[in-house]
Amino acid sequence: MLRWYLVGNSPVGKSKLFNEDELVELRNKLFDTLINTYKFFTIYSGLTNFDYKKSDFVPVKNRSVIDKWIISKLNTLKKEYFELMDAYEVTKACRLIFDFTIDELSNWYIRRNRKRFRNPENEQDRNSAYQTVYEVLINIVQMMAPVSPFLSERLYQNLTKEDSSIHLSEFSKCATNEIDVALEEQMNIAQRIVYLTRAIRVKNNLKVRQPLRQILIPVLNAHEKETISKFQDIILEEVNVKELNFVEGDSEIIKKKAKPNFKSIGPKFGKDVKTVQAIINSFNKEDIKTVESNGSIAKGGFVISTDDIEILTENITGWIVDTDKNLTIALDTSLDENLINEGITREFINRIQNFRKTNGFDINDKVEIFIKGSSDLLNAILNSTGYIKSETLSENISEANGEELDFSETDINGEPLKFFVKKL
Repeated sequence: MLRWYLVGNSPVGKSKLFNEDELVELRNKLFDTLINTYKFFTIYSGLTNFDYKKSDFVPVKNRSVIDKWIISKLNTLKKEYFELMDAYEVTKACRLIFDFTIDELSNWYIRRNRKRFRNPENEQDRNSAYQTVYEVLINIVQMMAPVSPFLSERLYQNLTKEDSSIHLSEFSKCATNEIDVALEEQMNIAQRIVYLTRAIRVKNNLKVRQPLRQILIPVLNAHEKETISKFQDIILEEVNVKELNFVEGDSEIIKKKAKPNFKSIGPKFGKDVKTVQAIINSFNKEDIKTVESNGSIAKGGFVISTDDIEILTENITGWIVDTDKNLTIALDTSLDENLINEGITREFINRIQNFRKTNGFDINDKVEIFIKGSSDLLNAILNSTGYIKSETLSENISEANGEELDFSETDINGEPLKFFVKKL
């Protein structure tokens, strides 16, 4: 880890002041993430006695879309990694691995597939998922091996169950035939929508477990609409929203205006900066649409690009609108009883799952749950017992009636709730 810290933070040959906090942060972010991903794989593959070498191999072309995506991203990473290593840009290569392991593998692929690993649709789906994670992990530790030789050796031998060293393993160039640039771009748009929506939730104190009704996304053409629609289900599940709808043309909900980005227009236009500022301030909706569609607009004798402007949006009652570069979304924040009750249910499931984790329950342990609380909380929970049982491995969920139990206490939406979890 120390070697990675030194090499990954500054180019070889340049001095680096040691900072223990940075070392701890590296361990928490990269090494713990990689180890936890490895543990996740071994736990679930162990439950089904999965063996990579003995399983029926599923060609990448026959795997699910998200498997194809992470394999494509992996090979794009390998391509850039080999180019950087050949140029002795070891620090940049380390940073690529760092970002991929955290952002693409852990925070997106693994989190998106947790339910799938627990309950794959069939044997081919199981093999597709496990083979994909195995291949990604093997390639990551091989890329890490020159800088982090000991951890990579241990994980490699644990995964392969071989005595041969990772440092003697064959590490070929990337499989360019498995790189799908279009798929990567499409998933990137889906990720941007998800991250922008999450940011809106955080900024406006909208709990992530509270379902919302819909997102509106303005699109400039049919291609944009088709691209987003391809991953619509992923987007909705990630942001916990019921519907995704598109706005083509004008909308009373989404109103945009432009303001100058002085960091760009100052150096770019020099003495004409005030003239350009006035032009940008006078942009109408058609001007903004042109810049978003074409990347620039010629006006008043100047060529103004997307880097020269900032797009602002205005909120209306019941909606929150935000923009990130050329992406704008409007989030419907109005709640009805059904949405509120579903939010309560999801919060309750979170409390039970946290209890199971902190009290050392096995992932297959069946339980029985007793609850005490207000009528609103009880009605929301007891009317959703089927869903809660499937998520928490509960055999029964019922209101406690005088039983002397060692209740745990929590609150949901400011209302107190007591619950007792009994292992069966």
